[in-house]
Amino acid sequence: MRINARLDDTHARMLDYLKAKTQAGISDVIKRAIELYYARERGAGDEETPFQIAERLGLIGCMEAEPDLSVRYKEYLSESLERKHGHR
Repeated sequence: MRINARLDDTHARMLDYLKAKTQAGISDVIKRAIELYYARERGAGDEETPFQIAERLGLIGCMEAEPDLSVRYKEYLSESLERKHGHR
């Protein structure tokens, strides 16, 4: 669906800020705004799942790591500490 909307200066600045802050396009910013508004109106806004909270805070996909980090994190940490402090 295509949307054509007129924004006053205040809302245009808000949209520009959100685009810059999230590095998202106009469509993605508007989709997220609709999702949040929809959830609030349906009463789900107060009952966010941990995933939704992490996603809203920008924690999902915010970094890069080894694909097997979740199962080998102790090994990676040990290697990093070994390089930093040497064998103890």
